[in-house]
Amino acid sequence: MPILNRGLWHWLEESVRALAKADTGEPPTQVLRIGVITSPLGAEDTPALRFLILHLNTLQQSFQFELFPGMPSNPLLRKLASRILVDRDDARARMAAFVEQIKADIKRRNEDFQKHSPQLPLEAPPEKFVILSMTRFHDNFYSARVPDEAPVCAIIALGNWKRSMAPPTIVEFFLVLLLRQAVALASPSLSGSVHLGTKGCLFDLGEDLSDTRYKVLGGFVCDYCAKALSRDGHPALRQELTTILAKAWFGSPDKPSVVASIASNLGHNLFITKGLKPNFWESIRSTFRQETVKQLLTVLGTVLASALIFYLGFRSAH
Repeated sequence: MPILNRGLWHWLEESVRALAKADTGEPPTQVLRIGVITSPLGAEDTPALRFLILHLNTLQQSFQFELFPGMPSNPLLRKLASRILVDRDDARARMAAFVEQIKADIKRRNEDFQKHSPQLPLEAPPEKFVILSMTRFHDNFYSARVPDEAPVCAIIALGNWKRSMAPPTIVEFFLVLLLRQAVALASPSLSGSVHLGTKGCLFDLGEDLSDTRYKVLGGFVCDYCAKALSRDGHPALRQELTTILAKAWFGSPDKPSVVASIASNLGHNLFITKGLKPNFWESIRSTFRQETVKQLLTVLGTVLASALIFYLGFRSAH
């Protein structure tokens, strides 16, 4: 029996590994864990927003978003929660210290928990973080990252958002910009915005928030940026991002067990509510729509039941 040469043997080993990955669903590259802090949103830190952030984990295999509570005494988080005009340079100067502080806080709470369950090995904190806020930066930028090279922390600041900018809604802004910051934390070539021209690409510069709406609405990664992702070792990310940005996964609030329906049950209608929380008229519209659907289902059920009774009565008479 002939002996396999070394090159063919190596090829067979690689093929078996590839098949094993395909069978187990193992992602081709290491997943980047990203801690997400929503506490600066205060009362607008809604269950629906948190659900949608975590649902992003089911739609791609490049990032794993993890929600962590904020530290009430942390100077950066307190400043971002205050809704006052914030000096972006001052915020950037505090971000590196924030990362070290929150990692230490997570580790401490892990150790406290492990005292009660010493048999359970606990996961280490993520290395990178994104903070969501409704603050306004003094220079009207809506994000900040540090350090410039290989960033470990980002802030999304949507204090300049107005309801007149919808569509898209502010929830869509947060979800899309969270993905944008995730790529910046993972891909050195795209750690900053790479083209001035507004293409509707996720990586448009978007000099102000009103221009940024086009990349939130667009669902697009341009060829230039797709090549940058491939160079940085993320060739599959373009398709993952495009699928998420298209938002077909929202579904319809009229169909149970889909994302839009779950979000609606959590108090946020993705197709009516513009802000993080519904205003009076949005609440009325959402309630009316839900009640209309219920009434239609009730009427349909009554009609079908009456038809069935009539049919059975007709058959028994003949």
